[in-house]
Amino acid sequence: MPVRPKRDRLEKELEALRPALADPESWASREILRSALHGSKSFVAAKAAGVIRDRLVGGLESELKAALDRFMKDPVKTDPGCNAKLAVLEALDYLECLDTTPFLTAIRHFQLEPSWGSRVDTACGLRARGALGLSRQGHSDFMLLMADLLADPEAPVRQAAAEALAHRADPAGAGLLQLKIRVGDPEPTVILACLAGLLSLAPEWGLGKAKTHLEGGDEELREVAALALGQSRREDALELLLAARSNELLARRRAVLLRALGMHRSDRALAELLEIIAEGNLADAKIAVESLSFRSHEPGLTERVRDAAARNRKADLSDAIRTAFRTPGG
Repeated sequence: MPVRPKRDRLEKELEALRPALADPESWASREILRSALHGSKSFVAAKAAGVIRDRLVGGLESELKAALDRFMKDPVKTDPGCNAKLAVLEALDYLECLDTTPFLTAIRHFQLEPSWGSRVDTACGLRARGALGLSRQGHSDFMLLMADLLADPEAPVRQAAAEALAHRADPAGAGLLQLKIRVGDPEPTVILACLAGLLSLAPEWGLGKAKTHLEGGDEELREVAALALGQSRREDALELLLAARSNELLARRRAVLLRALGMHRSDRALAELLEIIAEGNLADAKIAVESLSFRSHEPGLTERVRDAAARNRKADLSDAIRTAFRTPGG
């Protein structure tokens, strides 16, 4: 029975936030949000920070920073799961806060909490957001900080560090990404982020590294390289993908290359995929259809895919089109 009064109080505090959702810019709403950020309930503070983030409510930066500092004290008890701290940091980032202190605090925070007999770090999302925030601000020690985060125990943080280096758009960050690629990582998503960043910051190096992996014997790295080339949307990256596809005999490897072509989103990549839909075997044509689902919002694309499929005498692609483009009927 003692649990229910606490739940009732929490529900009342959440209900009190409703006016702020309707008119967050009003004086009354700002006071409600300010009160929620001052409170001890991390769930309520997280909701208030979410409103500030989504509606870009200005004038509450000091309250957000104070809430972050408060939930850093005895954090497992005051903010289990880091939900409030993450919501506050996201709000500060969306508001383009120029104070680096909250983001520096975030990237240095580890929060080990009990979970099924072991301990889990629930602060990896916080460190990741801190890295991305610092990339916007351009801290003087940014490269050194990202070097540390590229060796973080948690893969999402290492990935965020690579993405932050790319987002900063400073070619000096390419060296860190190149080093991380050479050292390797057990998580393919981290290498993908590093290779994508290298293609952005130092295209010639990135293309060379992607080509090496694309032609190598490591299946995982082949896929990573193909996806990075597709994401880059570069014309020279497309040349590598097309050359690799024309020379590939294994269906599973062609499937990876076709998906990468779908991510490229260029007119030339589209023409290549439509040709495969119209003339390719069933396996390749189905993958080509699926890869174009990324572009299903483009006007007239569904009709072009269906027209191409209608010309294919070797494969019935109606089910694949229905699934990929969620179209009723055939």
